[in-house]
This record gives sequence, C-alpha cells and structure tokens, in this order.
Amino acid sequence: MLGESVRFERILEKMAVPEQDIASVRKQLVDAFKDTTLRYLMAPDFDCRLVRNEYRICKNKSTGKGFQGELT
Repeated sequence: MLGESVRFERILEKMAVPEQDIASVRKQLVDAFKDTTLRYLMAPDFDCRLVRNEYRICKNKSTGKGFQGELT
C-alpha cells in the first residue's frame, strides 16, 4: 500500500524575504528545523511510528475516512 519506502519530509518556507536576507532566513529555518524535529528523528522508534502513521493516512484516504492525531 505504501510502496518500498516511506519518505519523511517537511517543507520549510518563508514568504516575501528580501534578497539580501535569504541566507540568514535560510539559516534560521534550518536551525528551527533542527531544534524542533531532530529529537523526533533520533527517537529509537521513529521509523516504526512514521510507517504506521503513513499507513493509517493512506488507509483512511482510501476508505474516505479522516484521521487526525499524532504519531503513536
């Protein structure tokens, strides 16, 4: 149902950044990602939880049901 792999991705964006600020805003976004997301990635059960959550999302989409919640 999910295929051979499951991708974890987060899109980081900031609208209307002046050209001279692009490098510093990019660094701020990367730093914020590291501060908030790396702890999840480093959890020993992250991969299992990610696959389980993605499976639930895929299954609920195929049955027309919605699912809202955190990784469990």
